[in-house]
Amino acid sequence: MSDKIFKLTVTQQIMQTTQKHYTNKQIRNKQCRLIGTDGKLIQDNIPVRDALKQAQDQGLDLVELSVVNGVSVCKILDFGKYLYEQKKNKPVVQEEVLKEITVGVNTAEFDLQRFAKQISSFLAEGFKVQVKVKFTGRQMAHPELGREQLKLLISYVEPTTNYAMQSPVMSGKSLVTILRS
Repeated sequence: MSDKIFKLTVTQQIMQTTQKHYTNKQIRNKQCRLIGTDGKLIQDNIPVRDALKQAQDQGLDLVELSVVNGVSVCKILDFGKYLYEQKKNKPVVQEEVLKEITVGVNTAEFDLQRFAKQISSFLAEGFKVQVKVKFTGRQMAHPELGREQLKLLISYVEPTTNYAMQSPVMSGKSLVTILRS
């Protein structure tokens, strides 16, 4: 019998740690401040049993919103509807995706034109584009060749495409810039 009770309390504790809000019989405190469906304080320091009975009489749930000085702040509401509203009001954060184009110092003009078309399409779709000019071996001694290659590539990007360009920066063995639409 005692094993059964222990397992039950452990599962209750696991359930409570995974949920954000405790509802109905999951509320552990003996006393609570009861807030009605209209958001006004109904009663201060009421036993949780009485608050739960009031919520059940209305056909709603008793939800613990917070604990202040050992006293639960509980509200009578429809918990399913409450969760839906919380999920609906949560702002959707959209990540900015960074596309990367890498060219070499000796990349042919035709390939640069092809890369420029890709950059134009990425910018039109709203992506940020990172353009890298890679240097190998002795090319590191002539970073001006990479800057010329980058200027040539940017000149091929469609003139109808609106973009802002970050100033090129040497990062290791690459010359890097970022284009934004």
